[in-house]
Amino acid sequence: MSYNAVKKLFYHAPIVAHKRGEVLFDEGEDPKKMYIIKKGEFKLMKTIDLENPEENIYNTAITKMLKRTTAKKLADVAILGEKEIFGEEELIYNKKRLFRAVCHSREAEAYEVNKRDFR
Repeated sequence: MSYNAVKKLFYHAPIVAHKRGEVLFDEGEDPKKMYIIKKGEFKLMKTIDLENPEENIYNTAITKMLKRTTAKKLADVAILGEKEIFGEEELIYNKKRLFRAVCHSREAEAYEVNKRDFR
């Protein structure tokens, strides 16, 4: 993507405020936006199937640590901060959301780029 194209995305994208615990999107949803973090942190999470650890893309040692009474558990994958981008991969490849995205800091702001503006 060219510098001018990225600049245009920023210009048209609204800055939206988020609070700790707010879910931006859930795993399996159709993508509508991508996010560029202006301030704060966001956490990406993935559902881990504890009954079938061989199906997980993550290390099975993690699933052994998490194994308790439930069959599925949300695992933290990444904490992203200022100037990082997330949610763009699903827009590019037109795939369902791979992760759950949650506001991790007390307050955060992100540019929200709509799917129609991204293409």
